[in-house]
Amino acid sequence: MADTKGDSHAVYTFLRIYDSYNPDGLDIATLRNDQGYNSTITRNGRYWEASNNINGVRVIACVDDAGSDTCFKGSYIDNPNT
Repeated sequence: MADTKGDSHAVYTFLRIYDSYNPDGLDIATLRNDQGYNSTITRNGRYWEASNNINGVRVIACVDDAGSDTCFKGSYIDNPNT
């Protein structure tokens, strides 16, 4: 997660999974960058064990604005095995 704007607002990203129990999505694995302008953080080894089939996923990136956060949704990625 990289902060490239230099506006003193933190950035964060998370993974939204879709399954039969959570058809509107369940947000997991948040990664937050509070380190400021031009900083990048990474995290490896994140996983989530579903109790049923995961139908698809989407990555969402946000800016921690005052009030409502500004978020950008990535494309839905379908699980071809379900």
